[in-house]
Amino acid sequence: MWEVVVWMVGVMCCLLCRQVAGVVTQPFDVIKTHHQMTVGELEEAGAEKFPSMLSTSRKIWQHYGWTGLCAGMTARIVKVATACAIMISTYEFFKSYFRRQNVSV
Repeated sequence: MWEVVVWMVGVMCCLLCRQVAGVVTQPFDVIKTHHQMTVGELEEAGAEKFPSMLSTSRKIWQHYGWTGLCAGMTARIVKVATACAIMISTYEFFKSYFRRQNVSV
C-alpha cells in the first residue's frame, strides 16, 4: 500500500513540474523553431544577413499573437505527461525490486 502512495506522489510531482516547465519554455521553443526555419530559407536563398531572435519573436507576436507563441502546447503537455509517467513508474518499480533483492541477500 505504501509503495503505491509513494509511486503516485512521485508521478504527480513529476507531472506538475514537467508541465510547468513545458508551459514556460514553449514560447521560446516556438521562437527558436521559427528562427531556424527563417535562417535556413535565407541561407538557401544566398542571404548574408539573418534576422535576430528578437525580430523573429516580434514577427510571431504581430502575426499570430499569444496563440502563435503557444502553438503546440497541448501536444507537448500530453507527450511530457506520458513520458513522465513511464519514467517515474519504471524508476519506482526497479527501486522497489532491487530493494527487495538486497533484503533477501
